[in-house]
Amino acid sequence: MRSAGLAVVVVVAVALAVSLHAAQQIDPSEIRLQAAFNKATVEGDLKGAIFDFQKILNTAGVSRSVAARALLHLGECHEQLGTAEARQSYERVLKDYADQGDVVRQARERLATLAKTAVPASEDALQGRRIIGPWNHVRIAASPDGRYVAYCCAVVRDVRTGRDQTFTANMASAPAFSPDSEEIAYVAEPSNEAPELRIVKRTGADDHVLFKDADVKDIALFGWMPDANELLVRLARADKSTELALVPAAGGSPRTVKSPSPFTGPVERGHLSPDGKYLAYRAQPTGAGGAWTTRAFALDGRFDGPLVDRPANTWNIGWTEDGRFAFYSAERGSEGIWAVKVMDGKAQGLPERIAGRLRESIQPVGVTRGGAFYYQRQLVENTIHVMSVVPVSGVFKESRVLGDTQSPDWSPDGRFLAYAQAHTGLVTIQTLATGATRTLWTGLPGAIMSIKWYPDLSALAVQGLGPEGGMGSIGLRRVDLASGSLSDILLGRNWAEFGANPTFSPNGNELLYKAFDPARQATTLTRHNLATGGKEILVERKPPQFLSAFSVSPRTGQIAVALQEAKAPLATVNAGDIVSSVSLLDPSTHDLRVIYQTAKGHAVPSTLSLAWMPDGKSLLFVVAPGATNGSQMALYRIPVSGGQPEKLFEARGSIIMQVKVHPDGGQIAVDTRSFKFETLVAEHLLAPARK
Repeated sequence: MRSAGLAVVVVVAVALAVSLHAAQQIDPSEIRLQAAFNKATVEGDLKGAIFDFQKILNTAGVSRSVAARALLHLGECHEQLGTAEARQSYERVLKDYADQGDVVRQARERLATLAKTAVPASEDALQGRRIIGPWNHVRIAASPDGRYVAYCCAVVRDVRTGRDQTFTANMASAPAFSPDSEEIAYVAEPSNEAPELRIVKRTGADDHVLFKDADVKDIALFGWMPDANELLVRLARADKSTELALVPAAGGSPRTVKSPSPFTGPVERGHLSPDGKYLAYRAQPTGAGGAWTTRAFALDGRFDGPLVDRPANTWNIGWTEDGRFAFYSAERGSEGIWAVKVMDGKAQGLPERIAGRLRESIQPVGVTRGGAFYYQRQLVENTIHVMSVVPVSGVFKESRVLGDTQSPDWSPDGRFLAYAQAHTGLVTIQTLATGATRTLWTGLPGAIMSIKWYPDLSALAVQGLGPEGGMGSIGLRRVDLASGSLSDILLGRNWAEFGANPTFSPNGNELLYKAFDPARQATTLTRHNLATGGKEILVERKPPQFLSAFSVSPRTGQIAVALQEAKAPLATVNAGDIVSSVSLLDPSTHDLRVIYQTAKGHAVPSTLSLAWMPDGKSLLFVVAPGATNGSQMALYRIPVSGGQPEKLFEARGSIIMQVKVHPDGGQIAVDTRSFKFETLVAEHLLAPARK
């Protein structure tokens, strides 16, 4: 028995040795690939597997076989999660790994399956009819009869004929049609004056002030009462008090409904019910990450309670003529437009799903009496313009355009250009000498707002939402270029801890960044020692001034700073009151020497809008014109000794987000965004329910 047992031990030992020897022959990336596959299929951790597959793809020297299979499995994970990246992964297999026969075959099959199983358009997206755009039209409202839309500043379009009627009205927020669709109420904000509640005929006639009070600093307009005799507004006064009030349409003093007023949120308006008895509004979360809820406030003061407590993170559409309330759900598994019947200000029964999930983010405009749903869709174009110096003349001319990209940065040695693919966590690194590109995934779920190379080229510092995707995860993170690993550098909720344009010292031990302290309402330029955690404030400004941009000369270490100054708080300031300056910072005294000041109403924006030329003798800076100026945002160059700036680039119909200069000064990368809107109508989507 003893010899038999020994034989077993010997056999096991030999088998183990053989297994270990075999394992030593296996490519480590094969083991990592299998582990990631098991995480997806056995553990069911799709997001964790996605991260692991991306790390494999980011690893230098990984075999084409492993990379192709990682892409295929990555697509399968995204497919199970229902995200658009599935198609992108399969298409990359076909494009980049055409020699991987079986993997290519499987990718083609998955793409074919996606095409067959795609949700029909009628279920997957609103099939609205476009009535305006693409164009830069904002602050829009639909008339109750569905015949007209009005938008800033100021146009009324006849939806049936497509004809526009233009008149003069400075609409500071969305207007509101009267119940008979013949008059328009709106809020105007004259420069250096109190806001005005005004009424104008739909034809543009008889524009007059209905209410104005020097003590009132803000007016939010919710709409007309059903009898058209009063308008419901929220008034915010200089002493920080608020009230919900009814303003007589014939003129006279407001009648207070409730003080303090319910807070309807900084963006979304409240919705007045068709019978004028209730105001539906979104309530602020009670704590960090808390779920938004929709509440109903009874104008007679009887109650203020929940109307829609699910799902979280919705936006409201408004009321239908038959007393239902409609909202949009973004929760997985229940995406779409829903409507719930309401009696006495309270939901009755379960909501009914009216339309499927949406492909794009939209903004509701309103619901007509006939149930037509008007909404806007924003169209964003992200573009990097690469400009090169023309020999002899020294003028910058556009040499190429990188579409659907953002956040560029040249490597310190000038050999590479890194940039983000718009709206994703993907970064492309281009080798300038050959044009070859490498794409890596940062592990971040959304748009990358800035990229900075580490001085030794070992990693990128990327800025944006963290892997968990919440606002509390905003920060600056290190992406190792060899391993693809992601690690924290600085985190800061809502940019309070640190802000835009983080810049490394030459040795990589220090970081300069712009920060905002909400408690003190102060913007600062801070130098942070990454080894010790020590901080030094180089510049601090409080209202009416604030720090908008900065740049560090890579050659001299000299710091340039852009400041904005406004006479009123930034939340309420009129664009015509802003002025900006570009200054040089004295490192010993921290004083600023102004080298340029914009005209009143123009500003150096709070973006990465300031950059040194490599010789340290001149600066590039962006100027945003006043809202009513009519000119375009433009890039200028100015000597640090002062003088008149030279215009280099004009962003026609776009805004300039970032400017980055190649280390030799021969090229610049200009990151722009263009924002346009389409207004659409989905006919009869919320038509009154049959009785």
